[in-house]
Amino acid sequence: MLLHLTEFSPVPLHEQISSQIRAKILNDTLKAGDPLPSVRGLAKDAKVSIGTVKLTYKNLISEGLIKSKKGKGYFVCELTKDFRHFLAMKRVIGGFMPVVQDAYALGLSREEIEKIIAKIIKEVK
Repeated sequence: MLLHLTEFSPVPLHEQISSQIRAKILNDTLKAGDPLPSVRGLAKDAKVSIGTVKLTYKNLISEGLIKSKKGKGYFVCELTKDFRHFLAMKRVIGGFMPVVQDAYALGLSREEIEKIIAKIIKEVK
């Protein structure tokens, strides 16, 4: 599994891995039933500790994105459209929250923040 990790990021490695696997699941690169690498295999490939991968998988299991089958490994869960939407919204809100808080702290008004967001949306479309 191709992952892009950096030890210089303030984001812990297990969160970097979780984020990238989550994105692969939500954008259907990884589909329901697809196997994930073994803990040891992913640790070796990503050059991280086994504990880091175990924590990653534990977090993804608790989010309902993957499941463990005893003796067989880890697999992507079947996700409903509503659950995918919920996870996408949660992720976007989580990303926007600190940005909007910073904007308010910098003295921008709600209207100015909304204009900025609208401009960004227009540029991305």
